Amino acid sequence: MHVRNITVDMVELTLESPDAMSSAREGSIVYNKVINGKLIRVVTTMNKLITVYATTKISKYLKE
Repeated sequence: MHVRNITVDMVELTLESPDAMSSAREGSIVYNKVINGKLIRVVTTMNKLITVYATTKISKYLKE
C-alpha cells in the first residue's frame, strides 16, 4: 500500500462505507470508494485482504 500511496485509513473507509461492492471470481468481493478523485479498490476473499489499488478510471468500475 505504501508504494501505491494508499493509507490504512483509506482502506478502512472503503471497507466500512463503500460506494459500491461487487462479486468477483472464486468468492472474492471488491469494495469501491472514491477518495480524493481516485477510485480505491479493495479486493477480499474469505475475510482476507488480497489486493488494494487506486485508479482514475472511475466510470469503468462504477457504472450508474
